[in-house]
Parts: sequence; C-alpha cells; structure tokens
Amino acid sequence: MAPYTSRLSGARDTVYGMNSPEIAELPQAHADSPLPEPEPTGNEAVDAALERLRELAERPTEQHPELYDDVHQRLQAALADLGR
Repeated sequence: MAPYTSRLSGARDTVYGMNSPEIAELPQAHADSPLPEPEPTGNEAVDAALERLRELAERPTEQHPELYDDVHQRLQAALADLGR
C-alpha cells in the first residue's frame, strides 16, 4: 500500500507540472485594482452586456450570479440576432 500513498503525495504537490509555490505566485485580483475598460466590439448589444460586468465591484458577492446570468442572456440574444 505504500507505493499508492507515495504516488498520491507526489500528485498532491504537483499540478500540471507546477509545484505548489508556483501556483501561489499567480497574480491575484485586488479590491482596489481598477477594472480594465472593456474594448468595444462594434456591436452595441454586446458592448452594453459587457459594460454590465463593471457593476460587479459595486455589488455584494451574493448578487454576482444574477448579474452574470443577465450578461449571459444578453450575449445569447445578441448572438441569436446575428442570424436574423
């Protein structure tokens, strides 16, 4: 049983070939960091949907799913309108 446990301990320390300290060094978002301006897509409906994402910083986390759902629905509608 020892070989099985040793393989698990090695897998636990490595994710896709990265050691745990490397994972911890990935850039993190900070509350005081400004959000980047969304680049205009040229599609008014898509731009309006993406602009709604800027509201995330002002809303409590519990309201984020509702906002993401609204943006998703708007993007789906814009995509559907492309075929018309």
